[in-house]
Amino acid sequence: MKKKDILFGKNSIVEALKNGMNIDTIWISQTARDVGEIMQLAKASEVPIKKVPIQKIDYLIFPFYKPHEITHQGVVAILNEYDYAKLDDIYNFLIGEGKQPFFVFLDRITDVGNFGAIARSAVCFDVDAIIIPNKNSVSVNAQANKSSAGALAHIPICRVDNVWETIDYLIQCGFQLAGATEKGQMTIDQLDLSLPTLLVLGNENTGISLPVQKMLNHQIKIPMNTERFDSLNVSVAAGILFHQAYEARKGK
Repeated sequence: MKKKDILFGKNSIVEALKNGMNIDTIWISQTARDVGEIMQLAKASEVPIKKVPIQKIDYLIFPFYKPHEITHQGVVAILNEYDYAKLDDIYNFLIGEGKQPFFVFLDRITDVGNFGAIARSAVCFDVDAIIIPNKNSVSVNAQANKSSAGALAHIPICRVDNVWETIDYLIQCGFQLAGATEKGQMTIDQLDLSLPTLLVLGNENTGISLPVQKMLNHQIKIPMNTERFDSLNVSVAAGILFHQAYEARKGK
C-alpha cells in the first residue's frame, strides 16, 4: 500500500463516488456514524464495503500521516491508480465544443495542501485543466483530495513527462502563456482571454523557473498593498487570478 492509494474522510469519499473515481474498496469502522450516503453511493457504484475495527484503519493511515495532522472519520477508500487525463484529448474536446481552453500549469509546486486548494478554486472558476510535471511536483494523492474537498474529482489533471515539449505543443496550438511574477506589469483581465491561455503558477518559494519565464508572453501581477507583504501564498494568488479570469471570460 502506498500513500497515494488512500483517500480518507467522509466528504472526500462522497465526492469521489459521485464523480466516478476509480475506487477498489471502502473501509468503514464499526463505530463510524452518518455513513448512509457513502454506503448508498458505494452500492450504486458496485464498490465493495468492508466493516472493520477502527484500529485497522489507524494501522492503514498512520504510517503515512501523523495522527494530529488528519481526521479520517472512520472511513477510508482504497483507490486504484489515479487515471491522469491526456492533454491533447482535453484540448481537442474543447476545440470541438467551440471553446477556447484556459489551462493552468503548476511549475514545481510541491505542497499538496496548496495543490488541493488550487484545484478547488479551479473548479469554482471554470479552469479547464491543471497540468503538473512528472518530476519535482505534487501528484494526486489522498491528502490532496482531502484538501481539495473532493474538487480533484471534478477537473482533469494532466501529468506530463517533458515540460518543454508540452509548452511547445501548446504554443503551436496558439496558446498565449501568462505567468504570475513580481515583475508583472499587467493584470490578467487585461489579457485577451478569447485566446487559448496557459496560466503558469510557480513554486512556493522560488516562483516560476527561469527557463519557463523566458517562454512567457505576458508577466502578470495582482494589485495589492505591498507595505508589509510583497507576495501571496500560491493557492491564494491562484484563487484571485482564477476569479479575475472568470469574470473577464464571462464578459467576453
